[in-house]
Amino acid sequence: TGVQTCALPISLGESLFFTADNDQSTAVFEYQFSEDSFTNTAVDISKHVETYIPAPVIRIEGDSASGTLALLSSTERNRLYLYRFFFNDTEKVQSAWFRWTLGATTSDAYILGHTYMSNYLYVVVRRGTKTFLERFVATNEFGDESSEYLITVTIDGVAFRWPVRLDRRCLVTGSYNSGTGLTTWTIPYPHGNSVVGILTDSFTSPGKKLVLNYPTSTTVTASGDYTGHNVIFGVPYTMSVQMSGQYVIDNNKQRRSEEHTSELQSRFG
Repeated sequence: TGVQTCALPISLGESLFFTADNDQSTAVFEYQFSEDSFTNTAVDISKHVETYIPAPVIRIEGDSASGTLALLSSTERNRLYLYRFFFNDTEKVQSAWFRWTLGATTSDAYILGHTYMSNYLYVVVRRGTKTFLERFVATNEFGDESSEYLITVTIDGVAFRWPVRLDRRCLVTGSYNSGTGLTTWTIPYPHGNSVVGILTDSFTSPGKKLVLNYPTSTTVTASGDYTGHNVIFGVPYTMSVQMSGQYVIDNNKQRRSEEHTSELQSRFG
């Protein structure tokens, strides 16, 4: 294993992150210096996902506010590999690796670069013959009540604000043709007949998914008059999760021995 020189190390808070090649995959290390004990430690934070990140990593960017790293590999330019962590004082209590696939192949999406800025992750990506600047919310979107991508959902008389989960989201105002009875929207990118439309809180039925037709590569239509307000458009995505093993720890934060047969149940929602 050798230190990877393609990607420059990055400092977040009191930690320095850098990568090292290991056969066909990349290991990511977190380096820290303890002023109390005058010791240096470099921990492999990707040890439990040894073959997950393909080598070589050519760019590392990070955001201290959200506790996130974003890595780009030269062998998978259609994906970003991300690491998110949470500290309670000086103790890291939670962390997870995940990846975003921006296109099925590098012909669909070729990432040219990325960086964090002002609560967003900005990505320059080439899609076909066009290049786009796309951004992703770095921190929890639930905290931004002013976001137009949040809709109000009422459950048992209680109103909740929920973000619309779509890729490449955009707000578009349509134009209505009384002769055809159709509202037409122009999407700012080729939609591939996969974009969906969701009504915002400005409409009487927020959260409604429109039934769309795709007359051209950048326009969509729906029956009825939906003018006067923005509609949320975006591309649906698939998310899958592989959870770490769950176990009970003792007062010394060590895994307790299996004294009894038990069953783990997880609740969603």
